[in-house]
Amino acid sequence: MAGAFRMENGTQNGVRSNHDREGWTNGVNGDNIKQEHRSEKGKGVAGGSGMEAGYAGNGPQVKLEELPDELQHITAEIIPLNMLLSRLAQYSHGALQDQILRLESMPLPQNLSNGNGNYHPTTQEDTSPESLEKKRMLLNFIQDLHTRWVKALVLTEWSKKADQVGKLIDIRTHLASKLELFSVTIWEMIKTKQDMLWAKIPSPDLKTALEVLARPKIHWMPDFDYLPLPEITPEESDAWIEEVNTLLSARLSLEEFERIPAPFADYKIDSGVATFSIPGEFEVDLTIGDDDFEKQFWFIDLRMTYQPTPPPLSEQARLAAETKINNALGTDGLLGAYNYLHDLTLTAKIGEFTRQAWQLRAGRWADCLQVERLNRAVAVHYWANRPHSKGNKSWIILGVNSSKGEDGRPDPKHPSYITLRWFRDGVEVKDFDISFDVDNISMDSLLEAVISRHIEHMLSSMYNKLASKPRFTHKQGRLTLCGSRKTPGDFTLRMQVLDDKDVTVGMDLYTGAFTLQAQSPMAADVQRRLNTFANPAEEGANLLELLRCHYVTTALMSRAKSIRWMVSRGSPLSMDEMKSIVYSGPPSTREPFQTVWMKKVGWNPQWFIFMSMSLGGDQWWLVEM
Repeated sequence: MAGAFRMENGTQNGVRSNHDREGWTNGVNGDNIKQEHRSEKGKGVAGGSGMEAGYAGNGPQVKLEELPDELQHITAEIIPLNMLLSRLAQYSHGALQDQILRLESMPLPQNLSNGNGNYHPTTQEDTSPESLEKKRMLLNFIQDLHTRWVKALVLTEWSKKADQVGKLIDIRTHLASKLELFSVTIWEMIKTKQDMLWAKIPSPDLKTALEVLARPKIHWMPDFDYLPLPEITPEESDAWIEEVNTLLSARLSLEEFERIPAPFADYKIDSGVATFSIPGEFEVDLTIGDDDFEKQFWFIDLRMTYQPTPPPLSEQARLAAETKINNALGTDGLLGAYNYLHDLTLTAKIGEFTRQAWQLRAGRWADCLQVERLNRAVAVHYWANRPHSKGNKSWIILGVNSSKGEDGRPDPKHPSYITLRWFRDGVEVKDFDISFDVDNISMDSLLEAVISRHIEHMLSSMYNKLASKPRFTHKQGRLTLCGSRKTPGDFTLRMQVLDDKDVTVGMDLYTGAFTLQAQSPMAADVQRRLNTFANPAEEGANLLELLRCHYVTTALMSRAKSIRWMVSRGSPLSMDEMKSIVYSGPPSTREPFQTVWMKKVGWNPQWFIFMSMSLGGDQWWLVEM
């Protein structure tokens, strides 16, 4: 809480004025200091403040009410004491009123609330829960107010020495500002020292530099008389290279023969370098730095051989790869180098698949793909906005299989490889025959192959369900599944709806939406409904049958008038009565059906003929009502 208060008794509030400046000086030499006679009460050393006691001595006493000129008087955020007490009184009055209303709203004791007329007060203390709760609330309220007023009392006592307390605050603020100057000065010195580092660098000797660059030799510069290195002749260079080739051939054929990894079996030696080639992965150049076969090989260069070929490594990346390859050669020899380079190549291939996936997502596969990079893997979600696949998504995951054994260690006989996992409509497909080329990387071709198999699965499921129905087993209609796996998205399902008319069902390769090719106004509605089914492979068969019934009904209605037949708009029988007629055949023919009722002009009103159409087969019925 603030340590200074302004009194309302006409004092100067600790602020110095210029009216009495002639009566005192700054007290530098102790001269001309104005002495005031203080009363004995509360002014002695024993009863006075510690500061007054500290200044008591043989010399002249300095007045505490007068501050040196360099001290700044703190006047911000000083609250008058009368305002503080007035607000505290207002708060106490309002809180007391609220407490009374709160106690009044509390329930009465049980014996009074039940209307007990025989109740008589006694001298014993009321220990009912309601009464105890009221007493607890009242006691807490009084304790809170008591604490606040005790604090106000302490402040009131301190306000009697407001001038002295204010000066103490001024002194403390002044000392704190001086202490802060110490740290600021130290940091300024450090900053100046850092900024002066450039001054220690000598200025460049441009004159000497120009002479060195312009002339082959300068007479006034010192000469250390070093012997020049002998020039290497082409014959000597060829001899050294041939010697290194011989050492490499002998070492790889004798010393390293049993330790060479199987993928490194294909190598060639030329120009002092042994080049190990792994088709579809990389080529690495290694050499030796000593004729001792116990010393390690050393890395020279690395080239990726898969397509598309990645750009050359940056200088920083090449230095990092060189360090790791040399460390692997020094620790585990050629096997360690192969394992590191093989894993590096697989990771780079996953990165290339990911890069192409992002390019496809930004190109012609826009709004159809979702790409997520995982740890040494990439997940690609295709048909992202297909309406009937919101609940069951489809995606592929390309990742690196480490081929670890049961003990968790890599198997040297079976190196790691890139694997493909396919999740079709939310379910992982375990057995699928989709070959993807990891030597010639093409995410577009891989997606087309996977999606073509998905389209084939969807249309094949629809075809199998339709082909199992009696209508097609009894050869009452044409049903064919066309397509080739070599042509992505070429699979279609064709179903006969009339004698010379077929409906063709296909799927869009990019969006996964069903497409219908049929000459009917109802085809657009059937296509829309087919794209909203949760399981179109199973539910689409009945929808196609409904479209066929529409074709047949339209054809009967258009031809009936020309041969004096009337087509009834409704059925004279109930649904149960029609089921008893249509389902009178074998159980295999009991499928959902549509009917067309007709009557010949001039027939008895009690006779009708109707046609039932379903996947169980089309039948004609003559009915007498």
